[in-house]
Amino acid sequence: MNSCTASQCGRCKWTRLGAKWLTIFLLDLLNPGYGSWISVRDDDEGWRLGCECCSAAGNKGSLAEFTVTTYDGLQNCNFRKHQSNPNHKAAAAEYVTCHRVAGKVGFNVAPPEEFFAELIQSILDGKSSCSDKKSAKAVWCLHESIRAMDRKFLGQAEKITLFRDERKARLALRFRAVKKDLSVRTGTFGQERNFGTGASNITEATVNIIKRLCTSFQGCRHNVWGIKAKLNKKLWKHIRNHVFMMTVDAASDEVLSAEMMRCGRLFGKGSTLFKALQFVLRDKTHASRRLSWASHCHICITYIKLFGARFIACARHILPERPPTKREITKT
Repeated sequence: MNSCTASQCGRCKWTRLGAKWLTIFLLDLLNPGYGSWISVRDDDEGWRLGCECCSAAGNKGSLAEFTVTTYDGLQNCNFRKHQSNPNHKAAAAEYVTCHRVAGKVGFNVAPPEEFFAELIQSILDGKSSCSDKKSAKAVWCLHESIRAMDRKFLGQAEKITLFRDERKARLALRFRAVKKDLSVRTGTFGQERNFGTGASNITEATVNIIKRLCTSFQGCRHNVWGIKAKLNKKLWKHIRNHVFMMTVDAASDEVLSAEMMRCGRLFGKGSTLFKALQFVLRDKTHASRRLSWASHCHICITYIKLFGARFIACARHILPERPPTKREITKT
């Protein structure tokens, strides 16, 4: 508040009068312990005030949609008018009477910690974890909490490395990031399915995967309250400016896709996707499958030690372009 230079600041007004309003505008006048329907949110969208129960019920209006931010909007008369509205009364009654758990009131009362602990253990054991609606929503909550921690770390990372792999029309993308204090975090951006073939489609799929992680509440299950997913543009820009290394398969379209990401002309979007990308590494396992027999003597030496010179001499006539695969060796 001391650092605010505005003559009429809504946030400063709330700091001065908020405690008083919270004791006046209650969810239930007969039960003051349930608290006030006035709530304040301070997140990526900024500081704003609204009505918690009307927001949960999906009502319309500035307080229901949490869009009150101005000095003039925070008025005692506005709050009284909203509290006397029939739609607010109905939402507050449902909020209080229909969702009371162990003395707590609200739609957002979470299951106990033991429920989540059992769910995590079943996931680790490979058991079905989405057998009912409640479990499916809880799994999504766990998924979103992990992504929230990933978003927070990536937003503070100094260097980010990407690991991309493709198999059977699926593209997986992982990351490893480091902050200024040298703390490291490894995680998964996600995957894309049936994205097509070619370097352009692979590049577009990679962009979609990263944008999904940068979007809060993406893919919310049973979204009865109409929560809207929103892209964190600040995080998206930060990731684009701090990816400095990428590991891909040695296939030509994979390598070309990586080159497109650090060249604005190849990317074709008017700007470079990853401005700090310096190193593009090829997956050694896939790269070795594309080497000829004469390109690396260590491959021939290894096969001679394992299978003998006679096998290698025969195999070179059968498979002149590359070493035999594990399946081909088994058949032989």
